[in-house]
Amino acid sequence: MNNNVHSEEYNSKLMTADQAALLVKDGCKLNFGDNICLSYDFDIALAKRINDLHDIVIISNINPRREPFACYSACSSSDHARFVSAHFGAVDRKTNKQGNTWFLPMLFHEYAGYMRDIIHPDIAVIQVTPMDENGYFYYGPQVAG
Repeated sequence: MNNNVHSEEYNSKLMTADQAALLVKDGCKLNFGDNICLSYDFDIALAKRINDLHDIVIISNINPRREPFACYSACSSSDHARFVSAHFGAVDRKTNKQGNTWFLPMLFHEYAGYMRDIIHPDIAVIQVTPMDENGYFYYGPQVAG
């Protein structure tokens, strides 16, 4: 494949964070990624409609933020969304005390297997670099998860 074919396919799938958030339906399991590759824009876009959804599960691994996800802050009830953390950092522990974040006990190297073999997320939100000339994206440090 040449770069033009890759670019055409990429451009046909390209959408804004708000458009991507509209793909989330009741009952969806979302993998929010981890570490510095968490998608801030998608989080903010989904937060705008989180209370219109039901039974959403948002799963993350290492969350370096000092504040909860925008979705968490906007969510009025665990009937709308539940948050699951495989790392349980400082923010996760605070939100757990508020009753809407749970811990996924596992070892770091097991995260990819949990997603693939047990959790089966409906949507994975992954921040990547722009596509290179060969049609590839770099996943950055989250490739370990």
